[in-house]
Amino acid sequence: MNDFFGVVGLVFTVFNFLEIKSLAKIQLSQYVMLSNFRVVATALVSGIFFDQIIQFWQWFGVALVVGASIVMVLPDINLKSAKIDRFSWLALIGALSLGLGLSIEGRILDEISIADYLFFGWAAQTIGSVLAGAPRIRKASEEIFNRRTLGALFIIGCLRVGIGVSIIYSISKSENAALISAILSAATVTSVLGAYVFLKERDHFTVKIVGTVMSVCGVVILLA
Repeated sequence: MNDFFGVVGLVFTVFNFLEIKSLAKIQLSQYVMLSNFRVVATALVSGIFFDQIIQFWQWFGVALVVGASIVMVLPDINLKSAKIDRFSWLALIGALSLGLGLSIEGRILDEISIADYLFFGWAAQTIGSVLAGAPRIRKASEEIFNRRTLGALFIIGCLRVGIGVSIIYSISKSENAALISAILSAATVTSVLGAYVFLKERDHFTVKIVGTVMSVCGVVILLA
């Protein structure tokens, strides 16, 4: 089990690094599409190594949820500027590493409590991220360390903690990391709908409705 803590710390460190690196260079909509490959990685790793199998009929739910997230972002992709370059590959590798990490989390949570994992598992991830970022901290401009930026980073950090705890709790209770990974794709739908309501982004309304219906149907199938 101690080996798993080290592996999960390394895997999530790789994911965090590649996510930041790729998001800075490629379109967000393109990143969202590539990130859905984590569902495939989680399903394969969980099924082959940890006996967490997705039933045949549940794959229809997976297809609907992942398909919905792709449908929602497809109109926003600029085909002229979108391209498969090394940063796209980094995004893909990051998605696969996230899928692997979620699978390992599922295996660990079969053996220990959520509280123990939050202490030991997140400690490994934090140490890995700090070590990965330490060489670059000196290159950061002093302008980054102002009240506004630090406040934004604090809020983002709190949100990510809340999301992380929710995911860990869900994996622990469902005992199937692949299902949770698939359901996470529905976050794309909520993001797009949030932008529609709060940011007044009203383009492609029909596409958004179709994507929402697909996502809801997919989640219902997965939870049935």
